[in-house]
Amino acid sequence: MGYFGLSSLLSSNYVASSLNLLAFYVIWATLILSQPPLRVELLGSFAIRIIFYWIPTLLFTLFDTLMPGLSSDLKTRRGQHVPWKDKLWIGANGMMNQVIATGIQGVIQFVYAQLLMKKTPVFNAGTTLPFPWKVATDIILLLSTREAITYVVHRFILHNKRYSFLPRCHSVHHQYSKTAPFSLKAHYAHPLDYFLLQFLPFYLPAYIRRVHLLTFFLALAIVSLESALIYSGYDIFWGLLGGTVRRVDRHYSPRGEKMDFGIWGIIDWVCGTAGGRSRPEEEGGAIDVHEELSKEAAKQAGRLKKRLKS
Repeated sequence: MGYFGLSSLLSSNYVASSLNLLAFYVIWATLILSQPPLRVELLGSFAIRIIFYWIPTLLFTLFDTLMPGLSSDLKTRRGQHVPWKDKLWIGANGMMNQVIATGIQGVIQFVYAQLLMKKTPVFNAGTTLPFPWKVATDIILLLSTREAITYVVHRFILHNKRYSFLPRCHSVHHQYSKTAPFSLKAHYAHPLDYFLLQFLPFYLPAYIRRVHLLTFFLALAIVSLESALIYSGYDIFWGLLGGTVRRVDRHYSPRGEKMDFGIWGIIDWVCGTAGGRSRPEEEGGAIDVHEELSKEAAKQAGRLKKRLKS
């Protein structure tokens, strides 16, 4: 009886999953066949940013406002209060950057499809859905390439003193370094800095691979939710996500400009630019582990010399 009950349950779950997949395919095919690919891409991208970035970010902001004590206890560090006027400007700037990014998407699609006479969009917007393993492989490749490009651009261009203008643009993203971290800062940046640090690393590999539009939407949802979480400063996550929250906070806190240039931290670890630990002080700050160890070694050497002389 138990065997037949389990078989019946598995069979019903399989049927339900098949029906859900069929319904999704019908909706996707109807959308693709009834709307221009450019409209689907642009409106879909903007809707994903609203759902996976703006809604969580506004909820985090509301929580920080209504329960400041508990919020501070949950964050990697405390910091100065951010006035509501500044938060509104930060949010408006982030929305403006995302609107610009969406506009650049439209220009790229128009140039590729019309001016280059390709007659097809950059992304594969067909009704045929990609296989799950193809989707997973493409997303892993996109995010891995984004990590590498982000590290190179962030370290060697935006923090390179040879390029005086670009570091000044990037300094906008560092303006609220003495405050506790908050999600609205994720897209607060000079438009040129936003293009180099957030648009280019994600969109360039997606355009080169010409992934399926559905794959692009899924990757964009992951990146959007990631931005809301890792800039929130909540030290409640574990694993790679928890480490990323602390790394982002270290880099954008005082004295953190020379460490943690990547997002996941893997390339920082390989290249020796991984930071230390967050300092839970009122004003915040980042401790460079290598610098602190060097200072401690120098102190110990000095003490040893004094003992030998005596």
